[in-house]
Amino acid sequence: NHPDVAQMTIGAVDGSCRGKSVFPKLVEATKEASRKRGSRGIRAGVYKVNASSRRVFEKNRWIETAALETDDTVFYMACLDSRIADELGLKPSHE
Repeated sequence: NHPDVAQMTIGAVDGSCRGKSVFPKLVEATKEASRKRGSRGIRAGVYKVNASSRRVFEKNRWIETAALETDDTVFYMACLDSRIADELGLKPSHE
């Protein structure tokens, strides 16, 4: 845990909202709220089998953090401050 990194807890989006870009909007709203609170990054865990949620994080350039991975969960990090990735030793997978 890092004191400047917020934790995003993800619930379920109602089935009637699927395909309406609700989840990406929730992710962006979380980033905005976290910046306002002074967070330098956000961490979120996603079940490995949840391919659609993983695509949202990857499309929005969240960094997969293998060091936090468990048997069934992968963690992603949004860097709100350009220095936090270096401080935590994170490397974007797209580099």
